[in-house]
Amino acid sequence: MKDYIAMFNEAMNVVKGLGIETGNIVDVKLNYRAKNRFGQCRKDSLNNTYSLNFNHLIFSDESDEDEVMNTLIHEILHTCEGGMTHKGEWKRLANIVNANTKYN
Repeated sequence: MKDYIAMFNEAMNVVKGLGIETGNIVDVKLNYRAKNRFGQCRKDSLNNTYSLNFNHLIFSDESDEDEVMNTLIHEILHTCEGGMTHKGEWKRLANIVNANTKYN
């Protein structure tokens, strides 16, 4: 199994290296029950913090690392101001990642 914390930190470095400011991510963990999604971002509006969880299966040794990074970056972008949907600000930030990295 791939080291999901190390890969998450690498994804954060990619996002921050592009000058993108993320929200306050307070929890990152694996989800062993999810069957229909690779990742999920949850916002705690009261504390203005975010929790991310990822399907444990995407971190198998056989998984393509670029695909895993795509998922990690996708969820990280949801923590950005105005980024909880797949349009508007999230789309703008995703286009920055697409244009400046190998990730999509």
